[in-house]
Amino acid sequence: MPNSCELGPLAGDVHDNGNELAGDGCSVRCLQEQQFIFLSSVKLDGDFNGLAAADPLCAGLAAPHFNLRRKFVAWMSDPNTPAAARIGVSKFPYRTPKGVLVAGSTEDLLDGSLAAPILETEDGTPQPFSLGCDSFSAVWTGTTATGQAAPDTCSGWSTLEGQGLTGNFAFTDAGWSDACLLTCGGPLRIYCVEMAP
Repeated sequence: MPNSCELGPLAGDVHDNGNELAGDGCSVRCLQEQQFIFLSSVKLDGDFNGLAAADPLCAGLAAPHFNLRRKFVAWMSDPNTPAAARIGVSKFPYRTPKGVLVAGSTEDLLDGSLAAPILETEDGTPQPFSLGCDSFSAVWTGTTATGQAAPDTCSGWSTLEGQGLTGNFAFTDAGWSDACLLTCGGPLRIYCVEMAP
């Protein structure tokens, strides 16, 4: 019998009739088989008190807008942990909160370019942007476009001194994650990515 996923109370939520077949549009977690990615609505300086402190920010921002079974982490690396390892591997597409396709799979997300820029915050609001190397459109990443850790991460996101690698949320080339270096004391956004199931 085919899986019948029904729309739940929140966009992107579904409920399963009990069928646990993967790849039929509804996952074992009873969710539509897609991943979400968004831009944080808040800006923070480069001292997160370590990389692990960035993940609760993403979880808190996502909670009012996504099914709580969807787990989000920051698209950030530190010297010991690349962002690619933190998000896992999914064959399902990555979309913005309003459904814009960003990448067809994790492999596609890490190939150096995106299908569309990540302009929406957690509630689906698109943000104005600039194309310069400035704090207006910059996003803390410490991460290359292929998901690997870069050398500049504000000392593992634990200081206001030095520089951190940033992306630009208006870009769809490698600059979405790897655009320029900015000083750690300035407040910038981060990307939040749903972890692979």
